[in-house]
Amino acid sequence: MVLSSSGIADGTHATSAWSLGAELGLRHPGPELANYIGFAGMACIIAAYAYQTARDAPNPFVQHGTNLLGAALLTVSLLVYTNLASLVLEGFWAAIAIYGLVRAVRARRPADQEGPAQ
Repeated sequence: MVLSSSGIADGTHATSAWSLGAELGLRHPGPELANYIGFAGMACIIAAYAYQTARDAPNPFVQHGTNLLGAALLTVSLLVYTNLASLVLEGFWAAIAIYGLVRAVRARRPADQEGPAQ
């Protein structure tokens, strides 16, 4: 399938981001698969929010990791069905999740690096 810069390829919707992918030999996931990927991302984000709400002390790796996965999956869907506002939102969502993961790793290090109690 060849994608054009206008975002139309063989009668299916695509974005210019996929034009670059086509030049690199990547295949367009197709609208139906993109929807399934987007729904999986949505489920991840809802599950992370429910997990955070249900737990008194949620594991930050589970919470932020699930949010990051959800943002990545939704981004794939948004590259097929472009909505700039949602795409920007997912970028911020992913950045916040990465920040949360980095903080969790840093918070864990001092406890792991301490020697045996004296």
